[in-house]
Amino acid sequence: MHFVLQPFKEPAPARIDGDIARESSHIACTWRLAGDIEQILWPSTDPSPGRKMRLWEHTCFEFFIGPVGDSRYCEFNLSPGGDWNAFSFVDVREGMQETPWLTCTASHCERPGPGRAVVTAAADFDMPNSAGPYHVGVSVVLEENAGKRHYYALAHHTGRPDFHHRPNHALVIT
Repeated sequence: MHFVLQPFKEPAPARIDGDIARESSHIACTWRLAGDIEQILWPSTDPSPGRKMRLWEHTCFEFFIGPVGDSRYCEFNLSPGGDWNAFSFVDVREGMQETPWLTCTASHCERPGPGRAVVTAAADFDMPNSAGPYHVGVSVVLEENAGKRHYYALAHHTGRPDFHHRPNHALVIT
């Protein structure tokens, strides 16, 4: 399913669109950036990537997924450097925990030309007692070299960037 992300505030350094798909318990997401990406602080590639806390404090690519009609959801945080983390919640920002049934299986960032970047990620998601359909939110935090952060999401329904706000999880996948 195709998506276009909206910056929380303008001016923003990039335009971002992409695609997300689910097949059984596997999710794949691609984010395509175009614009002044040279001003973005890109994390170094980690030779041994793994779970890491607080990735959202820097350049980070995220998606949220939860069953339609259910308050539960999961959050995946993916660093373009390869580190990742995933959390399950019982409700908006409640009951956060790392769980073994959420894993990132691949993450990659490439810069195919000036002003362009492509970030891809794949994850395994086997949420107990849920067969779908699912609400999905997609978001990005871009940190500039100077430290300023830009927040992108499918929508911004509050006066601040809030990626957990369920109305921002505007896509539905089966």
